[in-house]
Amino acid sequence: MEIEHRTRVFHNSQADRWIGLLFGLLAGSTLLLIVAWGFDGWTLDRADGILPWAKACLGAACVLLPLSVLGWFSIGPRRGATSAGLWLLAGVLTGWLAAQVAFRFFPWALARWAPDAARFVAYDYGIGPSGRGVLSSIACGLAFFVAGVVIQSLVEGWRGATYPASRALTLLVWVGLFVLSGAAVDGLVNRPLRVPVETIDDLISFRLSDAAAMGTERARLLHASVLNPAEDLFPRRHRLVVSGYDETVTTVRVLVDFEGSWVECTLIGDEPVFCQSLE
Repeated sequence: MEIEHRTRVFHNSQADRWIGLLFGLLAGSTLLLIVAWGFDGWTLDRADGILPWAKACLGAACVLLPLSVLGWFSIGPRRGATSAGLWLLAGVLTGWLAAQVAFRFFPWALARWAPDAARFVAYDYGIGPSGRGVLSSIACGLAFFVAGVVIQSLVEGWRGATYPASRALTLLVWVGLFVLSGAAVDGLVNRPLRVPVETIDDLISFRLSDAAAMGTERARLLHASVLNPAEDLFPRRHRLVVSGYDETVTTVRVLVDFEGSWVECTLIGDEPVFCQSLE
């Protein structure tokens, strides 16, 4: 009887570990695909961004395998405190790595796969990017710490759930923690480099839609006249990327490639101020 009980406990423990691995994979996938990098890549792709999925590819290496392994390791007797500490550390590193991906690794990718644009790009990892990395680390660390505290209970609850709704609720609680942390990463790190690209792309689309629209109130509100230096280039296909920013990442420069002709637009607080031809 005792042997049968130990065997059942062993099998349950092994099953829980595999479920823990799946929970870790789900955590990484949520960060990667839904909030932290997936939304950013999808939006930049729609906005004619240069290498729009580069950050998502770089981010995959940072979260998928490590969090899957951590999910597997977190399940087991007397691992509560260790699990919480490791998830806290993973959260802090994830927030810090998000800033590295955006402000350091992405320019490296541009230099290798888009060297024509990279020659105009200069990113500085100063007080603004580093401060955003710290805040992102704090936000992710808190959410991940809670995940480390509850993962054992959630895995056991998911395995023992009788009704599908119970399992769905368990997954909703788990995914919600990483939606929150991923939203923090996106808002602090990715959004300041994404919205200016969207703004200039929308402005170019507006200018292309109807030449007579330049005399409207909407054109004035959009500051559409800042693109006048590039008016002769509009028929060409365009691609965009952030080429630089000030130390607080509030004044951002967007590089526009009109099939080999280069224009740079400056925005302050997501509003275009002026554009100039670079060549």
